[in-house]
Amino acid sequence: MSAHSKQRQEKNCLNCGKLVEHRFCGFCGQENIETHQRFGDLVYHFFEDLTHYEGKFWKTIRLLLFSPGKLTKIYLSGQRVSYVPPVRLYIFISFLAFFIPYLMPSEKQDLQEKRQKFLDSYVDETADGSMIAQKTELGFMIDLPGKFENKQQLDSTLESYHGELDLASELLYRKSYDLRKYNPLEVGEKFISTLVKSIPKALFIYMPLFAFVLGIFHRNKKWFYFDHGIFTLHYFSFALLVFVIFSVLVPLDLILPDGFPVEIQFIAVVSYSLLLLFYFFVAHKKLYGDKLMVSILKSTGVIIINLFLLLLVFIGIVMLSVYLLH
Repeated sequence: MSAHSKQRQEKNCLNCGKLVEHRFCGFCGQENIETHQRFGDLVYHFFEDLTHYEGKFWKTIRLLLFSPGKLTKIYLSGQRVSYVPPVRLYIFISFLAFFIPYLMPSEKQDLQEKRQKFLDSYVDETADGSMIAQKTELGFMIDLPGKFENKQQLDSTLESYHGELDLASELLYRKSYDLRKYNPLEVGEKFISTLVKSIPKALFIYMPLFAFVLGIFHRNKKWFYFDHGIFTLHYFSFALLVFVIFSVLVPLDLILPDGFPVEIQFIAVVSYSLLLLFYFFVAHKKLYGDKLMVSILKSTGVIIINLFLLLLVFIGIVMLSVYLLH
């Protein structure tokens, strides 16, 4: 709100009941103004709050994109009111990152033609409509149901191979049977959809690990875990925001790659990865203030350990995605 609203004569806060000596309550921060206002006051407050938030938002985004590490440094120094809080910023950007792809325009007719092209190229159908195994250009076997007439036959076959199949292979065989009503393209689409839905949860698991690794490499600074967590939130907010930009400019169709030149997709992925690495090195140097070579060595160590942790988390996501298919 603002001074445009009429201030109450009473000095009791309507929110917490404490004494209000000035325009704002010193305990809860609520503005001590008249509860009944004219329509013009509401319109004024609407535009004032909107432009105030917009100014804070774009100021935060500008620093996040073009000044690596500076936003974290400002926040940790105590200057917080003028910027969007890290958690709120991350939640908002992650919402954009996983929602915008659903808004991208697609031609249903073109998609149907690609589906048919896939089926014609890689899958044969028997007279009763069940699928048979067909080796794809990707080099793996689409193990198709129809090989097992019922679940008892599947269990018996897997039992005969006891000791020769690992747990992952047995899981895939069982899932193949469970998904026998779908063609390979539909299975791929369901897998990608489940995988994408699992990524936000995986990031919430991975980010605390990322911050923990930062803390290990900077124990001499005696920073709190909270401080490394703020840097992690800002870094991942940047990563997701750039992902949104890239996904709009170069749609990465994981299921039907012929929808966009593969070469451009490859260049986009490599460029995105290099940008994230460059941003991290610069932000890390600016925030922690180590000498250049020390910062490079620590940054490299953080990246290597976190790539290993990310791989473990990714394997976990894939296994969970396969398990959740139905």
